[in-house]
Amino acid sequence: FAVPRTHRSTGCGAGRRRRTTQGRNGKDKMSLGTRQQGKAVIFNLEGKLALGPAVDDFRAGWSDALAAGSRYVVVNLANVPVIDSSGIGILVRCHAAVAAKGGKMMIVGAGGVVRQALKLTHVDQLLEFHDDEAAALAKLGG
Repeated sequence: FAVPRTHRSTGCGAGRRRRTTQGRNGKDKMSLGTRQQGKAVIFNLEGKLALGPAVDDFRAGWSDALAAGSRYVVVNLANVPVIDSSGIGILVRCHAAVAAKGGKMMIVGAGGVVRQALKLTHVDQLLEFHDDEAAALAKLGG
């Protein structure tokens, strides 16, 4: 039996989109905001990055951005309290897809449980981390 998911997109100003996804149990919400800043696409994630709609929505977002010609992706995890193996896997896939297009992916704001999960799985050695969006964008030159 299928449990309906709630998707809501709202305008967040010029070049910004926000989508809220509700998990099957009605508690695991994730909000995904997307905006263009210079030559980078910034994804602001809020909530659990875990198996299900959250991972699917994030995958669709960065896939669409790459298909539209973006080569630089900044993923803001400052408001992601928990990440599971599916969330880690989608970050690795995003990194690989961006690199295959000759671009660069950066993680900002990862802390606590999320940073520890990335460290335990050695994914922290693959990804580039910055404290905030300004530092990541400065590294890209814009």
